[in-house]
Amino acid sequence: MSAFFFTNHSFSSDEKSYVFKSQKHLVQKTEHLNVAKTDYVSLLGEKLKEFKSKINRKAKINDFHGVVLVAYKNQIIFNKAFGYKNPIDKTELSIHDAFELASVSKQFTAASILKLVELGKIDLEKPFKTYFPNFKFENIRVKDLLKHSSGLWDYMNLTEAYWNKSKAPDNFEIIELLNNHQTTLNFKPGRKFDYNNTNYVLLVTLIEKISGKSFKDFLKDQFFQPLGLNDIYVGINSRAKIKVANAYQAYGRGYIKLPPSYHNSALGDKGIHTTASDLWLWFNALKNRKSISQASINKMFNLNNYTNYNYGMGFRTQVGRFGELEIYHDGLWDGFRNGLHYFPKDDLTYIVLSHTQNREKVYFQNYLERHAKVLLNQLNKKDFNNSVSNL
Repeated sequence: MSAFFFTNHSFSSDEKSYVFKSQKHLVQKTEHLNVAKTDYVSLLGEKLKEFKSKINRKAKINDFHGVVLVAYKNQIIFNKAFGYKNPIDKTELSIHDAFELASVSKQFTAASILKLVELGKIDLEKPFKTYFPNFKFENIRVKDLLKHSSGLWDYMNLTEAYWNKSKAPDNFEIIELLNNHQTTLNFKPGRKFDYNNTNYVLLVTLIEKISGKSFKDFLKDQFFQPLGLNDIYVGINSRAKIKVANAYQAYGRGYIKLPPSYHNSALGDKGIHTTASDLWLWFNALKNRKSISQASINKMFNLNNYTNYNYGMGFRTQVGRFGELEIYHDGLWDGFRNGLHYFPKDDLTYIVLSHTQNREKVYFQNYLERHAKVLLNQLNKKDFNNSVSNL
């Protein structure tokens, strides 16, 4: 449910040294991070107008329907809806509309597990079987599920092969499917990375069993209510809410509404619906240690044991062409195509949410990223000059 294009690059020893120094700096920086006091929107002035004009033009060229948010140093500098919520009747999109996050949902699952670790309820190094004694595979640790290194099979393939009911299996029923039909693991747990949605489906069963609450209620009690997040919805039934956009696909000269996939009964790998604004508020609280500890953030962002193009917990991590660490996740499900990308060195985040199965989304997103970086360079110059003038 997620995809990203990587740029091949051989890193010199100087570049690798830079990356690891940047990681250390990030950990130190977040320990003292405060909400930005500077009004960066005003500081950017005409440069921001130029940026908006370019993004507007690119959105039109790529026929992009969705919401874009760009934030710098804990402050939103751009947040806009493009196109239609319903491209059939031409109902316009709003920044207050919510989208199915697809695999971008995985960060909520990982944060929930790590919260239970902090509470002393779960041990990452213990086998999943410790908590589910009837689970047939003995050596898959909780950590292996979080890191996509379990060796399990894709539950959707098993569902389509063996599940003969009108309603798809829920998270606990998927454990039964694995027990009954997966004969062997693809590899020894922990040996390698193999992105697989089954891992995060199983993690939700663990959250619910240990907490005694539904995944929805656990998220609400531990995160959403304390953070004041009112526009985050959990589960397929969320799509009946007025604020949540449905998915569409271009067909001929118009659009058709896409029905939800059969596999939507399971949560954890997908299933979170929210606005770009609330997703930003969630992520900003996350990176600033408002919801989990710095130690847990390090695990999610893969800062303790980083290797190129690896997976943290709920986030992918990679090194860009110039040695800059990028923490991100993209998602694709039921016609929704989304992305959240964070550059800790610059403290720059951008979010792209869309709902029209538009394959041009990746080009639009790459364009947005390049021009956000250009905008940031201008901002850094102005910010620096402004600071000097105030000395």
